[in-house]
Amino acid sequence: MDVHLFLALVRPEVAERERRGLDVVESIDPFEQGEAVRSGAVDMSILPEHYYTTFFPYGKAMKLTPFSAEEERANGITELYQAAHAEQGIHYLGKVESGVKYVKRNFVPGRQFRDLEDFNAQLGAWLPRANQRMVRSLAPATGSGAGGRPADVLGRDLAAMTVLPPVAPTTGARSRIRLGREYYVRVETCDYSVDPRVIGRFVDIIVSLEQVRVTCEGRVVALHERCWAKRQVVTDPEHVAAAAVLRTAYQRATTRERGPRAHTDGHLVQMRALPDYDDLFGIDFHAPDHSTRTS
Repeated sequence: MDVHLFLALVRPEVAERERRGLDVVESIDPFEQGEAVRSGAVDMSILPEHYYTTFFPYGKAMKLTPFSAEEERANGITELYQAAHAEQGIHYLGKVESGVKYVKRNFVPGRQFRDLEDFNAQLGAWLPRANQRMVRSLAPATGSGAGGRPADVLGRDLAAMTVLPPVAPTTGARSRIRLGREYYVRVETCDYSVDPRVIGRFVDIIVSLEQVRVTCEGRVVALHERCWAKRQVVTDPEHVAAAAVLRTAYQRATTRERGPRAHTDGHLVQMRALPDYDDLFGIDFHAPDHSTRTS
């Protein structure tokens, strides 16, 4: 199964679950995702077989197979994989054929992209044409020695797919931090502003491909479009305005609590203007004009 086809089928279901509030996601190290699936921490994961060989040694042999995913389904190898995974308490859905290298070698060279949306738009326009090309590796699937077109075997792939689990798989990444006085959170190399009224409290950072969302006790306190550039600062003007109001209120409260300056015996301390001290010590901070005028 093509990875783009898999994501196209899963994303609508995930979006619906997120709309209903089921958006609890976690970021787990790739080499720990196999154990996370086995323990029930996550429902589904896409990762190479050799990432979880600590408890599934068959993964070392699976990566050496000369067969494609469709060939493995046809000759019974997929059933063997499912039985072996079932012994470890994991349901094996199937192999996902990676299209990353194909896209990097055939689509990316010679193109320019303004942003992620432009990349996806160009890729979406290119994929239908690419799927009409003859691919020799599809010869076993089509029964033709010349190969076949990916678009011609799409229906067969869809029919062979296992149904999705009843609970949508987790996507994206989530982390929790205590918001500092700078009221910014960092995602990758970029900083995103947060409502400063939750400074000092724990906030949850929920990151997807499209946006960065920050919540505090279930309430959204920041929502930004995700920036894919490096070392950028993304600021919401409302957060800056709120910080200015809080800063002014703090300064007024501090001044009231401190009260007027006074000596230990109680009499007030006179607050002199700084220029008075300049005159007292004979200091002149105005540099003389040594320029020469010519007529």
